[in-house]
Amino acid sequence: LVVTSCHPRRFDPPYRWLKLWIDGATTFGSLQTLELDFSYRAPSKTGLHSGLLADHFNHEFDLLHFLCGHAPAQVHRLCNADTRYMAVGMREDGVGFTFHGTRKLEAQQYREFARLRFERGDVQLDCSSGIAIVHDHESGGKQTVVPGKTDYALRFRDVMANFAAAIAGTAPNYLTHQDL
Repeated sequence: LVVTSCHPRRFDPPYRWLKLWIDGATTFGSLQTLELDFSYRAPSKTGLHSGLLADHFNHEFDLLHFLCGHAPAQVHRLCNADTRYMAVGMREDGVGFTFHGTRKLEAQQYREFARLRFERGDVQLDCSSGIAIVHDHESGGKQTVVPGKTDYALRFRDVMANFAAAIAGTAPNYLTHQDL
């Protein structure tokens, strides 16, 4: 039995690292903004959907909840086309967010980036290379970290393992009522 969900990034090595990093980033102050950006291969067919928003927003919004916890938010669609989309918003806890991406690459590539801005620092994560750059705005310091790159097979396996364990009753399902 194969089961899937729209939450696989939670199990991706770069985002797992980012979650741990955010939870321990007290020296940088509170999170101010989160930007999620993707650049994918151009679609092979046109007219498959009415825009990228429906294909991608659920993934980015879930990732926002995974990284920052749940909070009510206001979201505004700025662009929704077959090869480009952009949405911006503000959560009630003060975290602003931007989700955007394009599907215009000629090569079979799926690049994802996350940028987080804190009161006194920022993190720039390239999920394709598995490299994160952390800037300390107070000291001017810069640190390069290698949390690992996107691994589609690993994240699929871990989603399936969680569902199997949840069905068997040996582990809780990672999806909460709020997630659903």
